[in-house]
Amino acid sequence: MKGVYGRYLEVNLSQGKVEEKEIPQRWYELHLGGRGIAARLLLELVPAQADPLGPENVLVFATGPFQGTGLAGSGRHVVMAKSPKTNSIGDSYCGGFWGHELGRSGYDGIIIRGQADVPVYLLLYGGQVELREAEDLWGKTTGETEEILKNRHPGVRVTAIGPAGESLVRMACIINDYNHAAARLGLGAVMGSKRLKAIAVKGYVKKPLTDPAGFARERAAFAKDLLANPVVRQRREYGTARSLVPLSELGILPTENFRKGVFEEAEAISGEQMAKTILVGRDTCAACPAYCKRVVKTEFAGRQVVPQYGGPEYETLAAFGSLCRCSNLAAIALANQL
Repeated sequence: MKGVYGRYLEVNLSQGKVEEKEIPQRWYELHLGGRGIAARLLLELVPAQADPLGPENVLVFATGPFQGTGLAGSGRHVVMAKSPKTNSIGDSYCGGFWGHELGRSGYDGIIIRGQADVPVYLLLYGGQVELREAEDLWGKTTGETEEILKNRHPGVRVTAIGPAGESLVRMACIINDYNHAAARLGLGAVMGSKRLKAIAVKGYVKKPLTDPAGFARERAAFAKDLLANPVVRQRREYGTARSLVPLSELGILPTENFRKGVFEEAEAISGEQMAKTILVGRDTCAACPAYCKRVVKTEFAGRQVVPQYGGPEYETLAAFGSLCRCSNLAAIALANQL
């Protein structure tokens, strides 16, 4: 199996230039997947004392050999940069469908350098690459941005920042497919510092494989095995939130700002309780049969929680639930949407 194109798209926002960067074959042998290549790129391109929110920082979106092939579990990509939160390397892994499209774009990843003078978005569409002005998108939420770009460029998948990233909030996320987050390390702020509002991608090529027919057979067998696995079936039924009650019973559920490991009301915010109350559907990532992502609909304090933004996963339930001693699922679902 090959599974790589051997090149990244390099975008210099300061100069408004878009070029191809060849990746040495030896790098693919030395460094594991998109994460390894992204880390090597940061090592080569980012000065040690670079300001995470300055033009010298580099933001990398990377895929590995399986993205774009339709293999179950391959719907994730990595985003990497120097983090404004830790002042060190930061990496975040994100599911959905955007990474699959990038994996079919003819590039293994995208390198974002410099800083644009005005807000822009990057468009990869039908084999063409261009930077377009995004003044009309600046200030809009990620959901609004995605809706506009999908109407403007039919068939694209979108990853974008919202007002938090634009305002350089050091915990800002990058959101793709409405409800999949590259989170934790403020990479949305890095994207905002570069005045890059969004990247819209529509793939058009097949991944280079040594034996496409053989890979297709193994891919189908792997998906079948996954569906036969009882753990995967439970994950499909209750999502990642299935872990919440068992972790509390073990005394290791983050609770009350990490002061405790047991939340007495864990069952009230569990995956089982969600399935009985506010769950209206299940979603998935590219080619994955697990469908572990929650889709909810409810209301809290006069605010509607809509299915478009998915629903809370384990980490959201712990962060807004047990850590804050909140046992109201509707409140947690609204916080997740916001």
